[in-house]
Amino acid sequence: SQQGENGGFSGPIPVTLNWITNLPTLSILNLGGNRLSNEIPALLGNMQLKHLDLSDNAITGTIPAGLSKLAATLEFLDLSSNELSGDIPIELIMLEDVSLLLGGNRTR
Repeated sequence: SQQGENGGFSGPIPVTLNWITNLPTLSILNLGGNRLSNEIPALLGNMQLKHLDLSDNAITGTIPAGLSKLAATLEFLDLSSNELSGDIPIELIMLEDVSLLLGGNRTR
């Protein structure tokens, strides 16, 4: 697992994410409580995560439908308390057995 919670990270989540996507055994990525900004990289959907926490940041834009590619492994997704907007992708809404936290955004 990779814990970056309340670690003081700031700025955009790197688009290439080479430092993360090259970790095939990574199952938990917790970057909640930082000052991350910009959009959620769609590349996160290519990982084998069980737990993804990007809560309490300043992430903007829409939620990428590509996150639904995590369906085979994802159990927990927390995107709450950001600045996300737009429609919640139906692909995410339809995921079964996933705790999905989105409060504190401007999504619909």
